[in-house]
Amino acid sequence: MRAMNLTRVATAAGLAATFALCACGSDETIVAVNFDFDGVGSATSIALEINQSGSTVSRQLTNLATTTSDDGVTTLNSFYERVAVPESWSEAPATVRGTLLDPGGATVYVNETVVTIQPGGAVAAFLSYPPKTEEPEPEPDPTGTGGTGGTGGDGNTAGMNGGGEGGTAGNGGGEGGTSGNGET
Repeated sequence: MRAMNLTRVATAAGLAATFALCACGSDETIVAVNFDFDGVGSATSIALEINQSGSTVSRQLTNLATTTSDDGVTTLNSFYERVAVPESWSEAPATVRGTLLDPGGATVYVNETVVTIQPGGAVAAFLSYPPKTEEPEPEPDPTGTGGTGGTGGDGNTAGMNGGGEGGTAGNGGGEGGTSGNGET
């Protein structure tokens, strides 16, 4: 499994570099969308949208490459789509969203990413299906634990008969310290 994932990464990186070089010879602005599939079954199309500041480029990718095995027909592991975006788009973030559809047109998975458009150049976007999810970090406990209070003076430094003062309570309600007894 690790070798297959490494192969996918190497292939995707190679494709991205190729498309970046291909775009350099023209004035087109290109988004090379790399799709990666892992056990999505028989998806047949992808509704692709690239959006920047309210301007959208849409594509319906049909006839996805498939393979047949004992488990049935499945979508191939990966492919790419080279999409030219309008010349008016600036060097700014753009959202790339792909909706994977089954043969009946129902949504199987949705994934999106944000890329920075490179006018007159190319940028690679990567969409995985099923989308990779990150475990959210746990929220910190807002109540926390109170600190402990300080200790009182020893009486000698606070005065012979006065005793020392108690310490300050920690945040969260720890108890103050005790006063000194004033004895030597």
